[in-house]
Amino acid sequence: MHRYAEERQVELSRDLVGRLARLPDGWQVEVIRRIADGVMPLHALTDAGLSINVLHHVFRVPLAWNAKPLRPLPEQRP
Repeated sequence: MHRYAEERQVELSRDLVGRLARLPDGWQVEVIRRIADGVMPLHALTDAGLSINVLHHVFRVPLAWNAKPLRPLPEQRP
C-alpha cells in the first residue's frame, strides 16, 4: 500500500470513529451490531445519521447529542 493510501485510510478511520462516538449510546450499539453483521462501517454510520436527521426534522424527536429543541409544528386546520 502506498504511503498516501495508508494516510488516507487512517484519516477515514479517525473520521468514522469520531462519527460513531457522537451518536447516542443506543445508536452506537446498533451501528456496531450492524457492522458485525457485515455492513460496511461507512454505510452503517451514514444510515444512522440519516435516520436521526429524519426523526429530528420530520417527526420532531430530538435524538442527536447536539439537537436543539425545535419549535412546535404549526397546528393544521381541518
